[in-house]
Amino acid sequence: MKTLLVLAAVLVCVLAEVPLYNLCDETSSNICEINEVRINPCKDKKACRFKKGSPASISFDFTPKFSASKLKTGLFWASDGGDVPFLELKDADGCQLTSCPVEAGKKQELNYNLRLSKKLPSKPLTEMAQKLFYLVVCVYLVSCEYVNRKSCNNVDPTKCKIHNVKLDPCPDGPKLCNIKREEPYSIAFDFTPEFDARSLKVALLSDPNNSTSFSRAVTQLHSGCDYTKCPIEKKTRNIIELDFEYYVKSEVSTKIKSGGKIPLQLRLWNDEDDSDMCCFIFDVNVLK
Repeated sequence: MKTLLVLAAVLVCVLAEVPLYNLCDETSSNICEINEVRINPCKDKKACRFKKGSPASISFDFTPKFSASKLKTGLFWASDGGDVPFLELKDADGCQLTSCPVEAGKKQELNYNLRLSKKLPSKPLTEMAQKLFYLVVCVYLVSCEYVNRKSCNNVDPTKCKIHNVKLDPCPDGPKLCNIKREEPYSIAFDFTPEFDARSLKVALLSDPNNSTSFSRAVTQLHSGCDYTKCPIEKKTRNIIELDFEYYVKSEVSTKIKSGGKIPLQLRLWNDEDDSDMCCFIFDVNVLK
């Protein structure tokens, strides 16, 4: 899934400006905080009544915990038979509805005017005592996909829970992401450590010959506190994002594979106790 921010506004398709809403299961306030949602027309905050074929608007204030130069957005009707996308706002450019780039910790507003199609089924919209009508607004990073990953060998997996890993750009994710050498990329992941740490170290390594050694550095050794707030606390969810370029210095050597499927390993550990570590491995396809 692409979703970084998902908002579910409960609209029992009757007209406060500020309706009741809840976050979807796919999102977390650690990724984005929803400050307020406004629906027009909506006179009853418990239930907004929309008329098919008539205009309406939805806007919300949000504070992202991430920075992004590009956004996408989508609007769906969560029917009993599955999510039905509004075609005019399907995989749309979110920067047309809010200002870009977005900055971590900076509050801003997204606005969208919509018109419910007359082709929408009437039964779920009229039997309000039995059914709810949901509009779901999804905002997510463009060309940024979750990637498949696995745990590192010889690292205690109970020390750290990795929730999501995203590589940008990676339009083919979660399948194998194509990486061009010496092109800029970023890897982001949110995690919950089972340890406290005053300072952190982070490194991205590669294993071009699949020897499980991960002896080649993709990035220099960095202070993890440059990419997430320190100190970190046990059982507190965090997000970290690291920029990198894939570069094989010794491509002329026949012993070093310069392209194809190559595993990468990201390590984040307590600078005072390297047994406290978050670690995962993911594969990329390095283009020759």
